[in-house]
Amino acid sequence: TLTDELDVPDAMGKLRTVYHNLMKLDYDNARTRNSMEETGELSDMEKKSPMELFQELYRKQNHQDMSEEQKTFLKEMMEGIWEDAE
Repeated sequence: TLTDELDVPDAMGKLRTVYHNLMKLDYDNARTRNSMEETGELSDMEKKSPMELFQELYRKQNHQDMSEEQKTFLKEMMEGIWEDAE
């Protein structure tokens, strides 16, 4: 993610000289944040819990919902990570 306010010419090409497997390049600046706020993308993401976001990602990648066993495992894993972080 680049935070430059202006587009960097051939940014992807320049970054690929160092990061050969780079697949995507995003800009995080005032212009893109305004665009995301206008479309509602940012506010929708901010309203969701980490669990909801992960379930949505799983659904998009696997074309099915997580099983109850997977949800339980994920919940326990997330709780363990946050406990360790404190």
